[in-house]
Amino acid sequence: LNEAANLSIDYRSRDLGLLRVYFPDIPPIASSAEITFNINASRERLSVNGTIFDDSLTVKNSSFDDLGITLTSNFLHGESLKNGSVIDLQLSSPNMSINNQYDVLGASMDMSLRDSIITLRQQVDSALENLFYIGESTTTWSADQLSTTLDSLSIGSSQYEWHSIGSPEIIYRRDGAVTFNDFIVESNEDYFEVDGTFSESYEDSVLYNIRNFNLKRVSDLIGGRIRFEGLVNGEFTTRTLSEVPSISGDLSVDNGQVNGRVVGDVTLQSRFNAEENRFDTEFRVYTDPEKYSEYLSDNNGIGNDLSFEGYFKPPDQE
Repeated sequence: LNEAANLSIDYRSRDLGLLRVYFPDIPPIASSAEITFNINASRERLSVNGTIFDDSLTVKNSSFDDLGITLTSNFLHGESLKNGSVIDLQLSSPNMSINNQYDVLGASMDMSLRDSIITLRQQVDSALENLFYIGESTTTWSADQLSTTLDSLSIGSSQYEWHSIGSPEIIYRRDGAVTFNDFIVESNEDYFEVDGTFSESYEDSVLYNIRNFNLKRVSDLIGGRIRFEGLVNGEFTTRTLSEVPSISGDLSVDNGQVNGRVVGDVTLQSRFNAEENRFDTEFRVYTDPEKYSEYLSDNNGIGNDLSFEGYFKPPDQE
């Protein structure tokens, strides 16, 4: 190209049902979108800019009100996407209904790419009636991995909020391994930590640290027909979850309840037996007569004392 070439497109969608004549596998779509695009190309660079606005988009059983999409992008000739590229993308919809079941209010996403750095901000004001989510992250894109730092993370409701602590890092490698570095979220006294690498290699492991994790708050948050209560504590390590899981550590649930009915205390212990090359495991559900005397008195002394002992072997290593 000796001179810059420019192409502008203005389009308003009407009867998208005609698309199904040519593409019968696509879902039913009803749209009145207004679309504008501008493409400018020269020897040095290509720019693509556009906007999409649809005040009432319906895709099968899902609907999106006032859906807005804005794209601004610039690419250098002869360079890869992560060298010299600039991309800004914004999506928003104040009111969505997914599969006629889940209402989502105030959803938005802002994404920016500068060379190999991707920044992302996501927000949902309300989902599943009372759940909100705000997340900000920075991702470095290299040849063999994506490294994401969570700048901030908040999820919960007006009564129960989880926040990230510090700058947790998530690394996704080309071989499929995922590493969590100091991934910590907490809410008041509730604490949850994940640190380690998920992979098919037995050499990699993931440490979980859980303190004062209130099951009732989570159960109230997500809703559902089965309600849980209890306080979870524990520290354990897992390996090779994609194959045969190996679990070592301790996990306990204090004052466990299901749908308001007392179960008791639940404990899980797993220890590696080097002599037998296996993990010896004990699991117990116990309604302590002293601790739950009032409950047992009201239920004809009927409680639980179930114990299971066994072992599992780790996968053979070459």
